[in-house]
Amino acid sequence: MPPIFALVAAYAFAMCSTPLIILVGGLIGHDLAPDQRLATLPISMIVIATAISTAPAAMFMQRFGRKTGFLVGFALGGTATILCLFGLLYSSFTLFVAGCFLTGSNMAFVHQFRFAAMELVPLEKKSQAASWVLIGGIFAAVAGPEAGAFGRDLLSVPYTGSFVLLMGFLLIAAFIIAFSYQGTPLNHNDKNLEAKIPDIKWQNPTLLLAFATAAISYSVMSLVMTAAPLSMSHHGYDLQTTKWVIQSHILAMFVPSLFTGKLLARMGSTKFIIIGVAIYVAMAIMGLAGFQVVHYWGSLVLLGLGWNLLFISGTTLLGGITDGPERFRIQAVNEFLVFGTQALASLGAGWLLFQLGWRPLLLATLPLALLPLVFLLIKHRSVASLQH
Repeated sequence: MPPIFALVAAYAFAMCSTPLIILVGGLIGHDLAPDQRLATLPISMIVIATAISTAPAAMFMQRFGRKTGFLVGFALGGTATILCLFGLLYSSFTLFVAGCFLTGSNMAFVHQFRFAAMELVPLEKKSQAASWVLIGGIFAAVAGPEAGAFGRDLLSVPYTGSFVLLMGFLLIAAFIIAFSYQGTPLNHNDKNLEAKIPDIKWQNPTLLLAFATAAISYSVMSLVMTAAPLSMSHHGYDLQTTKWVIQSHILAMFVPSLFTGKLLARMGSTKFIIIGVAIYVAMAIMGLAGFQVVHYWGSLVLLGLGWNLLFISGTTLLGGITDGPERFRIQAVNEFLVFGTQALASLGAGWLLFQLGWRPLLLATLPLALLPLVFLLIKHRSVASLQH
């Protein structure tokens, strides 16, 4: 199996963790948490742990290589699943949250798949390589929620079957990486690179735009997606209906990757960012229109589509800046900003939903969604000033 196909296949199984816990994590939290306002904490802990673990994951791969890093990540994921199982078996909210935290640590390694793919192709193919990896999310969009719902009553304790199935997915992903993936050879200078942060031009407008676009894509998506299952449950919708909406959302996140890589190469990141922001605004408007299934479904589908366009744009901009050894430092900062802001959004989702409601939560996304346009304007003004 070619290395990039191995990345796509492994990513497909590894990413099942997130949609599965998005579907059932808040519901389990509602049953186990000592305070209902902590119901979304398991989901938030995934994002917090991802943010905390991004820099260590990037630096670990810089020293020991992508393949070793991915396998260590899967070991963390397997341990996480065991903790979640014990949390369910013993009705321990603490153990379940700890398992979700380790799941986030695993995801910090999994999110490096797109960078690993871009290292395998020339500059003009980088946007397509990032899209190819995200195509694996199509499988995760279906299999993750299905495993969560199917496993709910599979064993005597509710939802334990869901996490047994998740363990199987992680084992398959680890097997693919162990036997079918060989990354680019480690460069001696990469392994022994000392702190070069002063040498990186952090004020580079393209770099700032890449950071902002990727961070906003995830923070807005996390804010709405984390709150949606609980809002739907509050309005009387059952797990099957909620599962369908979440699956539609995640499919909308990843299905466009079948063609967004090529479209981005043709249209350019500027148009993609503008369209992505416009879709996020449309998402909020759709959600504000009402509480029927069509409103939840429409807003979550638009949320997924907007995320894809913005995230692919940010990732491609970042990948085009450098292929040198400093890429690990830049990627670490990018991932920390992306998942740090996502963690804040995820934590804020529960508070906004229970204190203010679904509509104020959607209104809060509008100023966030417009921020990439500010950085886009800064970039274009910088380019214009250089030309003069």
